[in-house]
Amino acid sequence: MIISFFGQPGSGKTTHSNLLKDYFNDKGILNFSIDGDNLRHLFNNTHYSKEGRYENIRTANKIATYLNNTCNCVVLMSLVNPYSELREELNKYNKEGDVQQIYLHSTRLIRKEYCVDEFEIPSSNSIIINTDSEIEITRDILLKYFLEL
Repeated sequence: MIISFFGQPGSGKTTHSNLLKDYFNDKGILNFSIDGDNLRHLFNNTHYSKEGRYENIRTANKIATYLNNTCNCVVLMSLVNPYSELREELNKYNKEGDVQQIYLHSTRLIRKEYCVDEFEIPSSNSIIINTDSEIEITRDILLKYFLEL
């Protein structure tokens, strides 16, 4: 299974991915995290243009798909991932039901310089969570979705 957190910078993608990672670790569920910022450093991609974002997201999609198809683990992704085409691409690469998309949004303006003006808000097939609330509230919302894993 792939759990893909996406949203503008500062919406809580990495924080919530780490919360689920801790939950899965506590339950003894093998998991692997792919964080967009860490991936950029690893592959030396400092381009925040549309092309640079496409490259970073496609790399993450390929790694997540490989892990999903070769190991019995949960793959946690946390990337801005503003383009619906790339989110659909991840779904297409994997079996139906293997990808859970979680769109996080917030009114906080953290890391505003990295926000994407042409961010494509999901219209369907995504869990949508406003992260303006206290972290414990959004954590509990997430855990409701994944208690059966």
